[in-house]
Amino acid sequence: MGYRGMHVVDADAHYLEEIRDFAKYLKGPSVERFADWSGQYHMPALVGEQYDVMLHGRTVRGAAGGKGDQDEMLGMSSPADIPVVMKRFGIDTIVMIPTYMLMVEFVRNANHAMDICNGYIDYMLDGVCAPEEGIYTLVVAAGRDPVRAAKMIDRVAGSPAVCGVEMLGSVELPLGAEAYNPIYEAAQHHGLPIVLHANFLGPDLSSFAKFPSFVESHALDMTWCNQVQLVSMVMEGVPERFPDLKIVFQESGITWVAGLMYRLDTEYMRRRVEAPLLRKLPSEYIKDFYFGTQPMEDMPRKHLKMFFEMLDAENTFIYASDWPHFDYDEPSAVADLPFLSDAGRRKIMGENALGVFRFTEKTVNLEVSA
Repeated sequence: MGYRGMHVVDADAHYLEEIRDFAKYLKGPSVERFADWSGQYHMPALVGEQYDVMLHGRTVRGAAGGKGDQDEMLGMSSPADIPVVMKRFGIDTIVMIPTYMLMVEFVRNANHAMDICNGYIDYMLDGVCAPEEGIYTLVVAAGRDPVRAAKMIDRVAGSPAVCGVEMLGSVELPLGAEAYNPIYEAAQHHGLPIVLHANFLGPDLSSFAKFPSFVESHALDMTWCNQVQLVSMVMEGVPERFPDLKIVFQESGITWVAGLMYRLDTEYMRRRVEAPLLRKLPSEYIKDFYFGTQPMEDMPRKHLKMFFEMLDAENTFIYASDWPHFDYDEPSAVADLPFLSDAGRRKIMGENALGVFRFTEKTVNLEVSA
């Protein structure tokens, strides 16, 4: 067992894809764009390096082995790195989230986007993931072509290493739209949750605010991103259209959810006609969603406790580290909170995730508390 004798699931750890190896799994013009990558940009053929995330080198990623050399500072960029990190933090089961793929919705050519998504999952399944060791991944569904994205899900859903479907907040059409029904249908059919991973869909990508520094952008972008998609999915009735589909929001913290939950209730009570699919209050749907804990807001414990209680955290929160990003949370950030019950602590640190993600092999026989 992992940290403090619990089965710990890390629902959001980032794998730093080796771009040139990744290129071997691509087809057509995508191959050359990736294989010939200069290494000068955050992601080849997608976007330039917009933000100074590492603060001119003063902010570094944590070292997996503790020696602090440059290779270790990069986090997990080879399959051998993953078990090292799992052992260091006491992680039993880990979900490897793509790093460079978080920008795939900025690829406007649907053929290119789908080639990247298909190539990525083949790359991850061919040697990176190891479900028998508790190492899983998500299949990234590009919103530019929901029909082909659904076919990709059907193609790889049988793999024991696939535990969910990832969608990104930077889609041009909000995720409550019926256009995404093929993706939701495929995920529900295969028992895979939809994971909404936040990325840079915030003021910097709007027309009215262009922040001059990363500190301003980062304070809002991730929460803004997931707020947009949560409002859309709830008010346009995704939970009603797909009642068996589990939905997870990640990498945006948790405190923003409570205020939005009751704000939506107020709006709905005034204008029910504009949300005809809803059969209950928006807050009731939101309490059926799941939320990755990272980045856990740093605030007085008595205030944090209130947010946990408002959102039924012991049944809806899922531990996530976001390793190796500079603002990652070790298991202690959540597991050592004094106001959690022992049962609630076990749920948040692992059991909730075991009930949401489609894990197999070493996790399938674990008993989960009722």
